[in-house]
Amino acid sequence: MELYFEETMNQTDNQVHGLWIGKTLSVIELLTIRSFQKHGYVFNLWIYEPLETKLPNLVVIRDANEILPQSSVFFYENKSQFGIGKGSVAGFSDIFRYKLLYDFGGWWVDMDVTCLQPFYTENPYFFRNHHDLLLVGNVMKTPKHAPVMKACFETAIRSVDATNQDWHKPIQILVDNVLKFQLEGAIHSGVSNSDQWDKIRPFLLEEIEIDPNWKFIHWCNEAWRHDFLNKQEIIYNSTLGKLLLEYELIPRLTDSEMRLHDSKIRRNAQRKRWITRLKQKFSFLK
Repeated sequence: MELYFEETMNQTDNQVHGLWIGKTLSVIELLTIRSFQKHGYVFNLWIYEPLETKLPNLVVIRDANEILPQSSVFFYENKSQFGIGKGSVAGFSDIFRYKLLYDFGGWWVDMDVTCLQPFYTENPYFFRNHHDLLLVGNVMKTPKHAPVMKACFETAIRSVDATNQDWHKPIQILVDNVLKFQLEGAIHSGVSNSDQWDKIRPFLLEEIEIDPNWKFIHWCNEAWRHDFLNKQEIIYNSTLGKLLLEYELIPRLTDSEMRLHDSKIRRNAQRKRWITRLKQKFSFLK
């Protein structure tokens, strides 16, 4: 696997951190790790329990208890205003990343982000813009002991818990503090896809050319379940499928095998959507 290093990177710029809660990783999470490694980053994976999934070489395994105790992990009890999020660990993950970046600095990435090319900024801070909010925290960089992360953590740990139904609440905390500490100059646009499901969904269903200016793709995996897509059932003739083949994370098939495979996945997802719509219709009639 060829490596591409950015010569101007310092020690913190080279460190990428991600959190995984559970014992197994899908090909999406493995793609996150492999893609950042390929482009010269050291990937630190923070976990609470031993993994059953074989990891790529050189991954740095870290004990997540060093940041927050496992007893503090929570999952959302209800759906958000967008109809997603029940059972999600997203709220805890937001709290965790604020504390981690305050303690260590470096890059934070969600485990559904694929690195496409190295990205370096002279500014010690990096945030990515958002189509609705000012910015979002699924890819960001801060120095160690940054006051903005301390403020984010202290607010989030008090106000975000399992009962939260506002999907944007933890992100709004980040937005408010970036503005408070006058870090708007570190917000970048045009470096990735928009976090809108209708914009990212086609990349999962068909092969679409990736914008050459993008440094990474965020796959928005929280929306997959809502659309009956499965991280273990990948459409080969899609942008995502081609990336997984490039990193040898899914087995190679013949052209005819790929067509049959992809057709089956599309039919299954469509059938599940029809069944759900029928259930919703009859539930409404009752």
